[in-house]
Amino acid sequence: MFHLLISETAKNWKRVEERPTLARMFEHTLMAKVCTKRRDDLRTFFNTRSIGDPAVAVEKHLLNISEVFVRMMGNRHTADYDSSVE
Repeated sequence: MFHLLISETAKNWKRVEERPTLARMFEHTLMAKVCTKRRDDLRTFFNTRSIGDPAVAVEKHLLNISEVFVRMMGNRHTADYDSSVE
């Protein structure tokens, strides 16, 4: 997912010659922090919006992406550093 998000971001960057440089700027930890904040903000957003609000559908997809990214980073960290987990 990390590389997918970077790829999608870079390919939409208008300055084609800068895309490889942009892609190398992303960091796992920072992306996880951003996703965690976005997830928390979106949960607040859903508590203040009506279900019929058209923006809710898009925001739900963003919430799902941010939740999955954070969960995957946690799983990656466990796999790499916690030898007590089989």
